[in-house]
Amino acid sequence: MADYANRAFIQSYLEGYTASLALLAGDAQGDEARFEQMLAGTHEQSVAVLATPLEEDQAQRMQDWSIFIVVLGFFLMISSMIAIGMANIVYDDRQNGTWQRVRASNVNTVSYVFGVCAAGFVAALAMAATQEVEARTTLPVDAASAG
Repeated sequence: MADYANRAFIQSYLEGYTASLALLAGDAQGDEARFEQMLAGTHEQSVAVLATPLEEDQAQRMQDWSIFIVVLGFFLMISSMIAIGMANIVYDDRQNGTWQRVRASNVNTVSYVFGVCAAGFVAALAMAATQEVEARTTLPVDAASAG
């Protein structure tokens, strides 16, 4: 495996180098002095190689993994809340007869469920917007003037 990795690295390095030479040669348009000047300019450039200690790299990977797990947990929690909310809506609609009226009409069941979801989403946005407006319009109490 190590030989394959080394061979692949060397091959990609050589392909990149020859591609760079082809670009320089095309830009020089047959002028040998210009080509030599551009080639010398590429050798003067230095690329900094940064080494990261293994412990820092592993710590960063663990931190990234823990963030991923937290985000995944929130996603599962919100997905479960949506699924349970939809189940409750369908259950309530079956109890009060709305579900039977929807199934008897020409409205598609999937369209009805998505409509209920959209209505809930719009209501949630409206509540969030009113809370945001209320938070921005409420003046903070100054501790010096309150005393």
